[in-house]
Amino acid sequence: LSLMRHFEPFSRGLLDTRDFAYFILFIITFLTLTIRRLDADRLRG
Repeated sequence: LSLMRHFEPFSRGLLDTRDFAYFILFIITFLTLTIRRLDADRLRG
């Protein structure tokens, strides 16, 4: 689950689909949470 464990190969120029999928999932998760929070704030006022 460590972010650095998945980032280390990228810093060496290595692309692994598992690491790439981890970052895509990470980005999608936090974008979804951000959108939900903004929608909730907008509905409140």
